[in-house]
Amino acid sequence: MNWRRQEDAVAFFHSMKALSIALRELGRVERVARATALGSDDGPLMDEGEAFIDFSFTYAHRVADRFARAVGPMLYEKYGTLHESFRPLQKALLDGTVSAGACLVDEKALRSIFDNNTGWYDVLRGPSGEGGIRRGIRDLFEHEPGRLMVSRQQANDDPPTLSARFYAAQYRIRGTQEMLSPELLPTLRRMVTGMATMATFFRQACHLLDPSGAYVRSDWFFISASGEDNDVSAFWPRIASN
Repeated sequence: MNWRRQEDAVAFFHSMKALSIALRELGRVERVARATALGSDDGPLMDEGEAFIDFSFTYAHRVADRFARAVGPMLYEKYGTLHESFRPLQKALLDGTVSAGACLVDEKALRSIFDNNTGWYDVLRGPSGEGGIRRGIRDLFEHEPGRLMVSRQQANDDPPTLSARFYAAQYRIRGTQEMLSPELLPTLRRMVTGMATMATFFRQACHLLDPSGAYVRSDWFFISASGEDNDVSAFWPRIASN
């Protein structure tokens, strides 16, 4: 592997570490929000929540493109001709237009992964169909003049919970604030689970995971970060036994 591709692999793991840290800190914000009575000064904690939600979606997008650059040598003999960002690579694989020499893995399985396990990327960038009718959440954050708002809610005697949505800018509001996103925290959890699930299938296709092992691991993307265990693992899927 040439030095440039080694640097691509290092960049991928650095991006994964940054995403893991952002998710860890968001897990901490959730934990503190549940443990603190309503009526406290929420401002600083909500500010942290906004920042780490933004970081998480931003770094998830960066991880996707770093992944596309880093995995080339594992997939094709002439990997230097592959697309270096996620969606063009996905499109080329599904269209059968990859021209990179011999495929080093099960090409049918590889196409199936990029066809059936990339919904998490649509959450980030919007669907890949023509016209781009709706934007993904990362693109809303990046291009739409609006505001990410985080608040706490409480039902009966249950612990307080965090709520996070992206709202349109004031000049677009007609009477009530227009919400441009779903609830972001459960969306983020589903997205991270989808990313990790794709990674598990990718490992199997590349013979990096023993399918007869005692556990089915859905955490290949995970980079360990120090801190409270429940904070570190708050947004990652659990490892399920066979």
